[in-house]
Amino acid sequence: MPADVLTIDNLHVSYRGVKAVEGLTLSIPAATMTCIVGPNGSGKSTTLKAALGLVERTAGAIRFFDQRVDKVRQRIGYVPQRSTTDWDFPINVFDTVLLGTYPRLRLFQRPGTVEREVARRALMRVHMEEYAHRQIADLSGGQQQRVFIARALAQQADILLLDEPLMGIDAASELNIIEILRELVSSGKTVVMVHHDLSNVENYFDHIIMINKRLIAQGPVAEALTAQNLTATFGANLLGIGE
Repeated sequence: MPADVLTIDNLHVSYRGVKAVEGLTLSIPAATMTCIVGPNGSGKSTTLKAALGLVERTAGAIRFFDQRVDKVRQRIGYVPQRSTTDWDFPINVFDTVLLGTYPRLRLFQRPGTVEREVARRALMRVHMEEYAHRQIADLSGGQQQRVFIARALAQQADILLLDEPLMGIDAASELNIIEILRELVSSGKTVVMVHHDLSNVENYFDHIIMINKRLIAQGPVAEALTAQNLTATFGANLLGIGE
């Protein structure tokens, strides 16, 4: 596995003529817990979506595992913001996780015994097996996020990209999710998370990327999270740093 599992070089993204990301260059080391922080509208979520090809980029090169995203998509797990999910769609927890096995199936192949066991083990890993037959809309926010992480685990992804997974959940659920993600990193997976709360960065993450449409700083948290970099990223106002 290469030292950097994701590299972005000179990324530019615009929405209706308004620049969302300008010349962003960054790299994500393998087997690290990395957060992306920045003020509102700084391009954090857009960066993840552009890396995955979910939004169009006007310029820039993106490589996962030193390959184009379309060549390694099954190795990439993505957990979008909860606000983008259709909670009225009738699906239970187990079937949601089972969806994670589909990228590895052949055309017209349906999940079988092997895939169902993969899904069951993924649910066990996030401690949600007892909710397998519950409708996902009936879960708490923290439980829903654990199910989405399980879906990524069922995909057997090597890198997980999570967009604000801790937003709007209780403290106990937050700690539980962080514990699960840390276990994944310890097993060799790479976790990249858009994050909004600076107060716990030092406790939760190994690596930090600070952006405000462009890269301000990146590196180990102990080295990059400085007063100078915070000011360059957020300005004088450090309030309201979600996106």
